[in-house]
Amino acid sequence: MSLGPLVSLIERGVEIRAVVIPAPRVHGRPVSPISSAIPRMSHAFLPLAVPGKSETIDQVAARHGIPVLQAGSLHHPRTIDTLRALEADVIAVSCFPKRLPPSLLEIAPLGALNLHPSLLPAYRGPDPLFWTFRDGERKSGVTVHLMTAELDAGDIVSRRAIDLPEGIGGDALEEQCAEIGGELLADAVWVLWEGTARRRSQDEREATYQPWPSTSDLVIDPGWSARRAFNFVRGVIPLGYTPVIETGTGRLAVSGALGFDEHAVLDKKIAIDGRELAVQCDPGVLYLTVSESGERDG
Repeated sequence: MSLGPLVSLIERGVEIRAVVIPAPRVHGRPVSPISSAIPRMSHAFLPLAVPGKSETIDQVAARHGIPVLQAGSLHHPRTIDTLRALEADVIAVSCFPKRLPPSLLEIAPLGALNLHPSLLPAYRGPDPLFWTFRDGERKSGVTVHLMTAELDAGDIVSRRAIDLPEGIGGDALEEQCAEIGGELLADAVWVLWEGTARRRSQDEREATYQPWPSTSDLVIDPGWSARRAFNFVRGVIPLGYTPVIETGTGRLAVSGALGFDEHAVLDKKIAIDGRELAVQCDPGVLYLTVSESGERDG
C-alpha cells in the first residue's frame, strides 16, 4: 500500500493486521520469502505519496503497532501461510510492484481490493498516469476494484474522476490520486464488510491496456498540438521520465517545458538557442529546455 491510503484506513478505524512491502534486494544475498521489516529512515519510494509527510509506510505502521512484513516471493508457500494466518477479511493493495497470485487473492474471504490510478476499464497496466499524459487526456481518476487473476479487470467498487489543469505535474496528480483513492479504498473496505458493496463488471469493449513505456514512447511527436506536447512534458518529467525531441540529426533530452503558443508559426521545424528550443507543432509552437548533455544518438 502507499502512504496516503494506509493513513486513510487507519483514520477510518479499519483494523489492519499487517502491512506488506517488497523485500529489498541486495546483490549476492538470498531474499527471504517473507520476514519482519525494520522501519526505514529514508524517504518513501512508493509512487503515491502524501505531500508534506516525512514518514515512510513502514514507519507509520510501526507507530500504530501494525506489523510490517517484507515479501520476497508472493508465490512461496511460507508467504501464503504467513499471510493466511493473519486471518484478514480483506486484502487492500495500492501501488504494490508485484502481481498477486491467485493463491494469495483467495485467502481473504471478502476479497482483495486494488487502488488503480485511472478510470477503469481505461488504462489498465503498470503506469496509467504516463499514458494519460501521453495521450493528451484532460481527465484522469482513481478506481477501486476487486482483484482477479486478470490484471486490473475485476469488478469496480467505486471510482472518481479528476480534472487535469493545464501543466499539472505527474507528482501533483499522484498526490491527488493518493488522497482521493485513500478515501475510496477505506469506503470500499467498509461496504465489503457490511455486505452493501455495489460492484459492477468492467465493460471489456472499453478496456485498454498499456505496458511500461519504451524509449520510443518518450519521443515528443511534432504532429501533436503544442498544448498536448506541453502537458506531456510537464506531466511525465516528475514521474521520472525524460522526454526526447528529434532534431533530424539526433535526439535531445528534454529537461522542461517553458510554455506554448497555440497560434505561433516558425519558419523551420526547430529553432535552437543554447539550451532552449522552439518546436513547431500542429498547431502551435512548444518552448522547451534541454539537458546539458545535449544531443544524443537515436
